[in-house]
Amino acid sequence: TFPSRGLGDVYKRQVVDALLSGEIERDVVNENLTKTGETIVCRWNNSILRGREGQILGGMSLALDITEQVRAENALRESEKKYSTLVENSLTGIYIDQDERIVFANQMLADTYGYPREELIGIESWRLVHPEDRPMTDNIRAKRLQGKKVPTEYEARGLKKDGSVIWVKRRNTKIEYAGGMAILGNVVDVTERKRAEEQFQRTNRELKNFASVVSHDLKSPIMTIQGFASRLRKRLPEESERRVGRYIEQIMASADRMELLVTDLLALSKSGRVVSTLREVPFSEIARSVTLGLRDSLEEEGIELVMADQLPAVRCDRERICQVFENLLVNSIRSLG
Repeated sequence: TFPSRGLGDVYKRQVVDALLSGEIERDVVNENLTKTGETIVCRWNNSILRGREGQILGGMSLALDITEQVRAENALRESEKKYSTLVENSLTGIYIDQDERIVFANQMLADTYGYPREELIGIESWRLVHPEDRPMTDNIRAKRLQGKKVPTEYEARGLKKDGSVIWVKRRNTKIEYAGGMAILGNVVDVTERKRAEEQFQRTNRELKNFASVVSHDLKSPIMTIQGFASRLRKRLPEESERRVGRYIEQIMASADRMELLVTDLLALSKSGRVVSTLREVPFSEIARSVTLGLRDSLEEEGIELVMADQLPAVRCDRERICQVFENLLVNSIRSLG
């Protein structure tokens, strides 16, 4: 309270007059200095004291230190500002779904679904979901709110304002919002990725069909080559067989390798991969098999192939390792020519 005698009379009149005129507010918050020089924030409640007859006796001011409260409020405002900046600059659509209505949406969500942002607020959330996917999304949403185990992330089709269909990836969680339970959701438009996946699957199916048809078509002439070469070998006179026998062997070996390639191509078209059979094979056997089919090419180029007597055995797929060494030799012969 203010003093009412002596020098205090002057101060009392100034304060009371200021209160009566409104110059001093009855409730005010301001900064103050303590005796130690520390700045604190106080909430002041100012009032006029009156006697029984209504005469003014003085003034009274009550101060409450609210420094910590103000600091907490400032920190909260700063946090909200940062959160708002983060949400509004997010590359994903962010929303809050409460009671099956959108109660919050950032600009990216509005852009994703083609709505003005203000139109999204209050809209039924099911309107953003493709009709065929609504039973799934409704079921997941209901179970999530009940605290049951459901996928955190899943993909579903969405509907834009213009009716066009998009694919979105959702990441949702249950939160408490404005005194009730709600769904905090993140949405990413994955339409282009889904289209690319579908195109890849179509291309893969077409490639498998093509490989299957080609494999079957090639098997027939290969079998014909093998059959006629076998008959030719049996019907040739002994002296002729010595002259042309090695050519027939080369034809048979090439046809066998071609048959293996076609078989692998057919297996690839069906299962997407070729299963190799590994076994111990003497390397000399691999070398003889490869050079048999290239004997004429080696002789024409004047190439003498020398092999060591003692070659180790290797664990491999015999036919495929033969293909590797045959390709190496063919490339070498071509480079020399």
